[in-house]
Parts: sequence; C-alpha cells; structure tokens
Amino acid sequence: MDARPALLDSRPPRALRGLAAALVGGLCLVACSDAVLPLLSTWQADLQPVSPAQRVSGQVGVLSQAGRSATTIQITRADEGVAYAWRILTGSCGSRGDVVGGRAAYPQLQVGADGVASGETVLSRELNPEGEYAAWLFRLAAGGGEADAACGLLRRSR
Repeated sequence: MDARPALLDSRPPRALRGLAAALVGGLCLVACSDAVLPLLSTWQADLQPVSPAQRVSGQVGVLSQAGRSATTIQITRADEGVAYAWRILTGSCGSRGDVVGGRAAYPQLQVGADGVASGETVLSRELNPEGEYAAWLFRLAAGGGEADAACGLLRRSR
C-alpha cells in the first residue's frame, strides 16, 4: 500500500477522476454518432504560495473537451475558517490574463478545521490545447477584497 499523501500522488485527485468519467460518458452520448470524438485535454497545476507570508498550497485539475472544462481544486495548509476564491486565468503566474468562464463560475472555498478545502465546477469553455493558463487562489478579506495567496501554471498532461 502506498503511504504517499494524495497531493503527492502522480494520478489526478479522486474527484477529478470521477469528473473525467462523467465528462467522457456524457460526451460520448453526444459524439458517439460522429466519426471522430472531440479532443480531450487534461491539465494539472500545483499551487504554490505567492509570498513567504502564505502557507497554503494545493492542486488543480482540468478535463477539457467539447466546449466544456470540468475543473477541481483542493487546497491544504490553509487557515481554519478562512474563505478563498479561485479561478483559472489565461497567461501565467507572472502575467495574468482573462478569467476563463467568468468569475461567477467558481464556487468559494471554505476551509475546515483540518486546513483543507475543495471545490469543483464545469466551465462552459474548453481550454485551448496550445494556450497558457494559470490557476490562482485568493484569500478573501472580511471587507470584501481579495489577496493573492497561491498560483500554479496549468500544464497539459494529455
């Protein structure tokens, strides 16, 4: 039995694997009558703190096909009770672009007593296999603002 933590495992998180099965199954219903199945691309990012004052880290996974992108996030080492926002942006951690799918598409994350939070969403846009994307995590302030907490470059794995 492998004793490595799930975040260090090279496989996509369990939630991402489940989303993959649902996305591919649903797409087959639409596309199986066609001669060619739409291209499936998978992406992963390791979120790293953007400053020494931040401890939070995590993983983001995306399965993108047929005009949709099933997206999951899991964060760890976050402060209990703190809320976070997250988004996929075009560009990189050093050069932000536009939000993929719109800000409202991403549910807020609420950190539990164990310092962990997770979320998922299906974006109504497919990631361009040739594009550059970054996953961003923002710590929400009580007054409504947000501060950069972590970022990770999404790398296409398939």
